[in-house]
Amino acid sequence: MAKDKGAYSLLINPDDDNKNLKMKRKEQKKSKKNLWIIVIILCLTLGLIFLYNNYKTKIYYNKDYKKIANDVKISIIVPAYNTEDYVGRSIESALNSTIKDIEIICINDGSADNTAKAVKKYVDINPRVVLIDFKKNKGQSYGRNYGMTIAKGEYYAFLDSDDIVDPNFYANLYHHSKGYDVVIGKLCDSTNFSNEYVVDPLPWIHGYASDSIFRKEFIDKHNVLYPVGQKTQED
Repeated sequence: MAKDKGAYSLLINPDDDNKNLKMKRKEQKKSKKNLWIIVIILCLTLGLIFLYNNYKTKIYYNKDYKKIANDVKISIIVPAYNTEDYVGRSIESALNSTIKDIEIICINDGSADNTAKAVKKYVDINPRVVLIDFKKNKGQSYGRNYGMTIAKGEYYAFLDSDDIVDPNFYANLYHHSKGYDVVIGKLCDSTNFSNEYVVDPLPWIHGYASDSIFRKEFIDKHNVLYPVGQKTQED
């Protein structure tokens, strides 16, 4: 016996169709909004990375620095600002010291010239030269203070980037340092790229930062720092 096929009808509710369409559009808007949020976060992240890489302080060491770090007697700290023509001569004079257990920490203080490159050249070939590279000028006092935070030597010494030292200068100071926290030498006046100099005729000892060495333990214990922000006679 044949069965009758019933007639079926599909009922479509227009309200349900509108709801589905609205939900779909809402999801599309939400997806676009999330996409824009991701794009904004990505742009902000890239911007922060750019700022970090361009304004953070970088320290450059020679690959063999660790081999000499534990045997440093004097850490010579050299702040440098726009002295690409002189800083190499200053570094070489310190490297030519008869006392060899030294390190030279040179701070490029946001120079507008090639001072950093001039120093980096020495870092690449000599483990006793370290470069601290500030992207923004912070002043000599800040640079010297920062240099002391990474120094490994028994004594601190400070050398201006357009000055030079006699080969025996640091050796003589260190030779007389036993039992003393500060040993004072003597400065001479000269002009850049000249081998002639004039000894100061005044009989007293000045005790400038650049003509003395200072025991690290003593300086650190008493938290002695250079006055940041002072423009003249800070040393």
